[in-house]
Amino acid sequence: MKTPVYEEYYGDNDSTLEGIQHLKERLDSHGADVECKIYPDSAHYQFIPEMLTEMLIKFYPPVE
Repeated sequence: MKTPVYEEYYGDNDSTLEGIQHLKERLDSHGADVECKIYPDSAHYQFIPEMLTEMLIKFYPPVE
């Protein structure tokens, strides 16, 4: 799947989503503990607040 906004720049190369999947496959093959998440309807920097919140909750859970 090619991102329509950038489709003209991909040429014969992977789209962003294809590239992410191939990178994850390579990292997995080396035993890396990684996860990929696509933030739908979010362009460029718009996903950063949600990503940061998720990371902080995961690594610094709220004290009860």
